[in-house]
Amino acid sequence: MPGVFACGNVLHVHDLVDYVSEEATAAGRHAAEYVKNGGDKSDDGKEISITATGGVRYTVPSTINTAQMDDTATVRFRVELCIRIVILRYIWMINNYSTASTL
Repeated sequence: MPGVFACGNVLHVHDLVDYVSEEATAAGRHAAEYVKNGGDKSDDGKEISITATGGVRYTVPSTINTAQMDDTATVRFRVELCIRIVILRYIWMINNYSTASTL
């Protein structure tokens, strides 16, 4: 919706208040640019859709307009399951099997 700049838990659930502060700063900066540049310029660039797959529930943003983005873009996402446990088990398996195979 053009002209609406949301951040914090109204946009999506946050685990850390630090991320809310980062989003608030970005939302304020983009709102100021929006007013300064005379409103919505969404038709000026290519719209890139971000599709959440492979255990990712959703992304914020879900689309990026190349005419309105900075040099870099932050994409936040929410996963369905905690992947950290899988990674730790994988590291444990590598360490234990590599040690066992060298004996």
